[in-house]
Amino acid sequence: MPYWRSLRVEADFEPVPELPHKTLLDREGPPKIMAERYGPQLILLSELVNYTSNLIPRAFQSSAQDLRDLIVCMTLLKHFGVMLDAVDVLVRAGSITAAHLPARAAFEASLYIEWILVADGEKKATYYYVGHVRAERLWGRRAAKGRPESAAFIDDMKQLGVDLYSDRAELDYEARKLIADADSVLSQSRFAEANSMFESWIQARTKPGKKHPHEPEWYKVLGKPSIRSIAKELMRLPDYIVYYGNGSQVMHASSTKDHVEFQKDGAVAHPMRNLAGAHNLLNGVLSNALHTFVRVLAYYRNEELPRFGSQYLQEWRTPFTQIPRIKIEASAAKRP
Repeated sequence: MPYWRSLRVEADFEPVPELPHKTLLDREGPPKIMAERYGPQLILLSELVNYTSNLIPRAFQSSAQDLRDLIVCMTLLKHFGVMLDAVDVLVRAGSITAAHLPARAAFEASLYIEWILVADGEKKATYYYVGHVRAERLWGRRAAKGRPESAAFIDDMKQLGVDLYSDRAELDYEARKLIADADSVLSQSRFAEANSMFESWIQARTKPGKKHPHEPEWYKVLGKPSIRSIAKELMRLPDYIVYYGNGSQVMHASSTKDHVEFQKDGAVAHPMRNLAGAHNLLNGVLSNALHTFVRVLAYYRNEELPRFGSQYLQEWRTPFTQIPRIKIEASAAKRP
């Protein structure tokens, strides 16, 4: 049984609301500083989110409305907008470190959009969708009784001390339906070839007596070993190294500098809502958004590019090119 499940509550315990640590968690100061110092950039960021919401239906309406366009416009561009909106929410709250996560996701979506549109769009979109259906089917296989994937999954879930089927008698039925629905899609002629390539990719990497590798990312089956390789092909490697790299450090909890600063006389902890790095984050997010819009417009609504250029010059260039740099001092208590 997990440790937290074994904790006891004293009979005379009276709940006391937790108050934030005065130095580590300030919910009022950072938003005020962001509004004061980065007002034009926050307005621009919100406008770019709004622009994305309008570009999605415009681009799709101008397309052939095939699978490529459903994936690019209604899935990836929409996901891009969701992540851009999340960045907007977080930077307004002064949560710059946390904002790197949706910024990273937005950059990845932008790469996928551009890579699909640059060549073989329908094929790439097909592999993207097949990868999604196969991932959904895997969840069904994990929950369906009697399958190899289920045995391993249930064994892993034992650490929670929970019987998956004890209060969900319908789980096995739902899992088998999910598998059947996925198999029905994957067996269609338009998806069968891509599905077969996924199977071949897995078989080529399965060693005798070993369970097969996990479901591969769709771009790997198409010959791209990593997201970095896609960025390199698209000549966006510098952005990948700088902006995506920072986001990866936050994602994988591998950055010390975001949280503590080592000095000669000890270490200083940064506050949880730390504004350091706001300039670089905003520069990366805004440039990624503008780049993505140009690529989507060039493919779906080329006639809008002159108007977009005018809008950039008249409304967006100044806040984009004049992002302030502010020096943030660590302020938490020192530790020897």
